[in-house]
Amino acid sequence: MKRLIIVGAGGLGREVETLARGDFANGKEWYIGGFLDTSPDVLDGIHIDAKVIGDPNTFTPAPDDLFVVAIGDPKFKRKVLAPLRLKKADFCSLRPNARIASRAKYGASVFGYGVRVSVDTSIGDFVYIGDETIIGHDTTVSDYAHIGTRCFIAGRAQIGNGAVLHPMSSIAIGVRVGDGATVGLGSVVVNEVPAGATVVGNPARRLAREQ
Repeated sequence: MKRLIIVGAGGLGREVETLARGDFANGKEWYIGGFLDTSPDVLDGIHIDAKVIGDPNTFTPAPDDLFVVAIGDPKFKRKVLAPLRLKKADFCSLRPNARIASRAKYGASVFGYGVRVSVDTSIGDFVYIGDETIIGHDTTVSDYAHIGTRCFIAGRAQIGNGAVLHPMSSIAIGVRVGDGATVGLGSVVVNEVPAGATVVGNPARRLAREQ
């Protein structure tokens, strides 16, 4: 049986550990072997069975190790994962309660409870999708994106590499959110969001200081 290691032991890491315990593969294909984190004392005072077993910068994967990513900030996520990727670490998806429709494709990403992914959608690697988010048909979610809880993404939308959608935000049909862009809490996006921009509100507008 393989050993599942969660990269990141902060709040999101502990949420992902809970997801892992409810995943169909737990105890059948893998067991939870612990966390990697750059802060070895991050779990001090927290009562949790899984422990920090190493630093992702120096950890050497064993042949039977599987990794799942639990880091929210896309830039930091990319930095932390770089040494493991160079060492050919084997990353996997986690989807304990997601409904993923036919012809949808996805990589090594995490799907929270109640996530719904419609037909002919493509989701890349190292994406996090929060609980009860709905993703419409023919949508593309690129690598390293982070999508918060209860977001709604309509059909044919495009979510760029490393984009962040905060909880309860909505993306209209066919709209593109550019690489590295941020959509604020509860925002309703009806127009394209340029790469690196931050938009907030309903309808969402770019923050004045970035214009």
